[in-house]
Amino acid sequence: MLSGTVIVQDGLVVGVTNAFDGQIGLPNPDMSQFKSVEKLFEVIRQAQLQQADTIAIKYDAVLGFPADIRLDFLAGAVDDEIEYEASDVQSIK
Repeated sequence: MLSGTVIVQDGLVVGVTNAFDGQIGLPNPDMSQFKSVEKLFEVIRQAQLQQADTIAIKYDAVLGFPADIRLDFLAGAVDDEIEYEASDVQSIK
């Protein structure tokens, strides 16, 4: 599972720190693999438009962002599932 601390400015991912792929540290992660909160909402919209077989979303109770997204575009297919998790979201101004 790819994970890291994502830095977003004006809705765009501008940095990723503490990035890991499973247990392997990534010194130069592919930032396109990480999503801003705005992009997470777009991922949900696209999955709905594509009529994914499974769309499971849990929203943060306080801030309302999608904290957990699980998508399966073809229920019978293998390895087409996508999962996003967001936590500790903070606004720094």
